[in-house]
Amino acid sequence: MVGPSNFDIDASRILEERVSSLRTLTYERAIGFPETSEEETIVVAGKRCKLIVFRQPGPEELTDSILITVLLSRSGLLGITQYHTERGLLFSPANPVREATDMELLQNGG
Repeated sequence: MVGPSNFDIDASRILEERVSSLRTLTYERAIGFPETSEEETIVVAGKRCKLIVFRQPGPEELTDSILITVLLSRSGLLGITQYHTERGLLFSPANPVREATDMELLQNGG
């Protein structure tokens, strides 16, 4: 059985750091968060990647929720394919901030 690659381990660590720094936002500050951050080019396990943070409305069933997503992407296979991984936080006026599920990320375009 093959374990996670160095890239996967480093990418997970970077996403965790970014998501952790966003957990302190209040719902009111999440509403005012920029729609899209400046795209950062970073090197993860020797591979050039793009890191972007963006805000969008949360899933329809969570009225008034805000989803802030941290997305890390890189090109693969001679630039023909694209690999990405993401994590997000859901902010709601009535509930504490929580991690978005994979399904919620997928429903919002992930």
